Amino acid sequence: MIRLLAIDIDGTLLDSQGRVPDAHRDALTEVVRRGIRVALVTGRSFHFTRQVSGALPFPLTCIVNNGAVIKDPAGTTVVRNVLARDAALDILEHTTAYDDCVGLVFDRPPGPDEHRQIICDRMDWSHPDRSGYYARNRAFITTVSPLSHALTDDPIQVMFNGSVEHMRG
Repeated sequence: MIRLLAIDIDGTLLDSQGRVPDAHRDALTEVVRRGIRVALVTGRSFHFTRQVSGALPFPLTCIVNNGAVIKDPAGTTVVRNVLARDAALDILEHTTAYDDCVGLVFDRPPGPDEHRQIICDRMDWSHPDRSGYYARNRAFITTVSPLSHALTDDPIQVMFNGSVEHMRG
């Protein structure tokens, strides 16, 4: 007996415009009606996933940040695996050549710091490789300089976003 359906968001649940097609929503609604729980699984943050889950008329579990965070249907964190603050500081210290393409990703609860989920120092968000990500996550991105000052708590990840050539440099 199937008890859980875990479904990827990008390229699976969402169409090319980033919307949940009616046929997908209806199929998942039928799955839930049959007593099967649904989980959204994505590399994206919970805050982005919340926009998608809001388009579905039933409660679901969210497995986000590449599995580092699991939220129950009420949005309560069930599992949270973070990167130690000291490890993140060490990474930043040893990757200064990539300061223009590094960011910190957090899982902060609703409240005054909710907009500070993704923090960078001087990322060029107009770059074609980044502009779509920025457009989707703009409400949760802020800047802090130097970036190490943003490490007031443990992040989910240190994110590097750049071209392959730049990363190999």
